Amino acid sequence: MKSFVMRNRYLFVADFILCYVAYAFAIFFVFPRNAFFSYFTGGISQITLSAVVYLFLFTLSGIYTTDWVYAGTKDYIRLIAGGIISGVVAIVLDNFVAKDIFFPKFNIA
Repeated sequence: MKSFVMRNRYLFVADFILCYVAYAFAIFFVFPRNAFFSYFTGGISQITLSAVVYLFLFTLSGIYTTDWVYAGTKDYIRLIAGGIISGVVAIVLDNFVAKDIFFPKFNIA
């Protein structure tokens, strides 16, 4: 059995943090400034669940075990496939398992 070595731990942590940063930017630019914290704190559980699913699937696809300095076409295809699979899984989970968890629908009217 092949041993699992996560060479890019810093990318794993950066991906986790950037999920929150992207969510904060989306909230900041879409909603009124005075409502930023109420929308951001209301979605912490949603973004955490989404980040965990994405990071789990990226880890399964081997994205964090690749040495990206020496990556080849096969590694980049694996990266693209991991992103597509993660997106499809998030959409399926949002539509059939946990309604509006991954892609919450806010009423901004």
